[in-house]
Amino acid sequence: GMNSRLDTIQAAILLPKFKALAEYEVDNRQMVADRYNVAFAQYFTTPFVQEGCQSVYAQYAILAKDTVTRDRVVAHLTEKKIPNMIYYPTPQHALPVFGDEPGYSESFVNADDYCARTLSLPMHPYLEAQEQQLIIDAVLEAL
Repeated sequence: GMNSRLDTIQAAILLPKFKALAEYEVDNRQMVADRYNVAFAQYFTTPFVQEGCQSVYAQYAILAKDTVTRDRVVAHLTEKKIPNMIYYPTPQHALPVFGDEPGYSESFVNADDYCARTLSLPMHPYLEAQEQQLIIDAVLEAL
């Protein structure tokens, strides 16, 4: 049978390509995040990244001033068929799976507040500036 594993030469050629692709994708995600940050800084709380650190932005979440604003933005984006997501509609501590845990019925105000005001926007390394501008415009139209 044929052995389809990479030989040493192929691996030596491919490994730097994988590294370059990974760096390209991270750099491009950073550019997408930077465009969002500039557009939204005065209207939303944007993601905080510690000085000297880097995010790969698996998602890009913004925090609205209140739930009404968040829900208005979600409704407007959905109407325009622009993908958006609320990843944590329920705070982790309030999930039924933790029902038997002590403190299950406690309120954790920061978690409750965050879940009530956050939404995520399209984020990928191939998001072109003009395509992203349509997303940005739609978010701002909803305010």
